[in-house]
Amino acid sequence: MSCFPESFTSLEVLNFANLHNDVNFDALEKLVSRCKSLKTLKVNKSVTLEQLQRLLVHAPQLGELGTGSFSQELTAQQSSDLESAFKNCKSFHTLSGLWVATAQYLPVLYPACTNLTFLNFSYAPLNSDDLAKLLVHCPKLERLWVCLFYRVLHRMVSLILEFSRTEAQKFKFLLSFPHMVFKFMIICYAKCMLNLTWW
Repeated sequence: MSCFPESFTSLEVLNFANLHNDVNFDALEKLVSRCKSLKTLKVNKSVTLEQLQRLLVHAPQLGELGTGSFSQELTAQQSSDLESAFKNCKSFHTLSGLWVATAQYLPVLYPACTNLTFLNFSYAPLNSDDLAKLLVHCPKLERLWVCLFYRVLHRMVSLILEFSRTEAQKFKFLLSFPHMVFKFMIICYAKCMLNLTWW
């Protein structure tokens, strides 16, 4: 990150989600703070929730966010600050990441879900109940990528079918992992989701 000159302020997309090494956070924070046109930010697992909060404060204009891990211990004040940072981001349309998610911190995302059209949780180990609580805050959701396991298949199918009927009339694209599970789910959608036009 320190390779970017201080005079550089026109960055619109920054994606290092697949980088396995730690980054120089001070340099990252300075870069994000001076690039007021930044629309997409995807960070890797090394970025903590406290650091993510600091980045969001500098970039409330973001439309797409890929979070780092979501499991660090936070004080009540840190959790409140993180929720406020998400609440101030009014332009989010895409959210991904949550590499290592802890359910207790998912509520901080709720204020940022109002305008989301795409949730990519294909690497997030969320159970169906946690996902259900999140989805009710996403009335405009059109695309959902999730990671499913056979033990939660029935509950997840029921959840998404119900969500599609009640909360997201525009919902039309679901991708699940593993794909063998997805083949089974297509049968359900073909019968119950007339609005699902692309999978």
